[in-house]
Amino acid sequence: TVRLFHPPRPSCLHVFRHADFVTAVDFHPCDDGLFLSGGFDRKLRVWSIPEGRVRDWAQAPDMITAARFAPDGNMAVAGLFKGQVYFYLAEGLRYYTQISARNRKGKEKMGKKVTGLSFLTGTKEEGGGKGSGGGGGGTAPSSPTRSNDDGAKGGGRGRRTIKSLSPKKGTAVHRAWSGKGKAMSRSPKRRAKDMMLVTTNDSRLRLYGMNDYCIVRKFKGLVNSSLQIRARFSESGNYIICGSETGSVLVWNTAAPDVPSRPLPHLGAHGAAGGGGGGSHSYDRSQAYESFSATRADLPIVTDAVFVPEKRFRNALGESGLLPESFDVGAWADRGDADKDGMCGGDLSGAAIVTGDYDGTIRVFLRRSCLDAAFRAAGPEGQAALADDVDVNPHPS
Repeated sequence: TVRLFHPPRPSCLHVFRHADFVTAVDFHPCDDGLFLSGGFDRKLRVWSIPEGRVRDWAQAPDMITAARFAPDGNMAVAGLFKGQVYFYLAEGLRYYTQISARNRKGKEKMGKKVTGLSFLTGTKEEGGGKGSGGGGGGTAPSSPTRSNDDGAKGGGRGRRTIKSLSPKKGTAVHRAWSGKGKAMSRSPKRRAKDMMLVTTNDSRLRLYGMNDYCIVRKFKGLVNSSLQIRARFSESGNYIICGSETGSVLVWNTAAPDVPSRPLPHLGAHGAAGGGGGGSHSYDRSQAYESFSATRADLPIVTDAVFVPEKRFRNALGESGLLPESFDVGAWADRGDADKDGMCGGDLSGAAIVTGDYDGTIRVFLRRSCLDAAFRAAGPEGQAALADDVDVNPHPS
């Protein structure tokens, strides 16, 4: 079943019954009277909430393990049990196209379960890499098209404790990136307006361009072999975050590897940049990531991780009582002062992270460099508050 709740009410408003287990639901981004569901019965359904019935449905070729509306609401997307991703027109759920999120060879070539779908839209970053745009080009046709991993070329005051993201001693940045998201696309002049991130149980994240449905990047480093772990974009689109079955949270930069850059401040980096420079590979492979431990559970698994939206972080910092009342956090951030000397990596949308683990514990991590920058900007009173009232502990409790 799917049960609809309203936060102030203790009981559910309506029960939507299905023939088998439901694995994914998603509200329509433009019409709050509709939602999407998918499950083991292989049916993708669009439900009308006011009418309490199915409005449209489509039969998928395999069990549906992830389902989302595209951000504009014009497309419904279903991730399947063996790595396929099917696209349907939201109106009538008519089949549009498909991609295959799996390797061409090796033990995972048969495909693994799709565990998450995330979208990035309206980014203004322009590509900066060499090589040409992905194969196929243009808008995907309505006839079936497939794209696998070789589909595209180029590619309150008072005593407090703040948990920082400082890495353990000894970690090294092997090949740091930043670029502030200036190269989402491998095409040198193409705007990367719409992207889709697919998480699968082969411990891979695959980034696709929604203009041609070809793969742009593949991200490695996490362990996701059986659970329903999902990667997400930061609000700015500059970073990707995901939990892992190893108990860590991993963060990748979405900049292309041939753009000089730095990592997110105060995170440990592991691995090295993959290929893709100069278009010598069919797409970018990224093993460069930053990570930190985010659980103390007996079964160390981080089941979810998400960046706090920048506006929420600004409001929370301003209302925390840690800063002088005269200090305007919003004005400070709007002036761009948060980016002086790279204090926050130029991106307050990555300043706070919320995680959940297998035991159900929710943790909030704050970026030390962003806090320090805010206290320094607040002047002597702010710096005194930092020295007197705040303990910074790099290890979460």
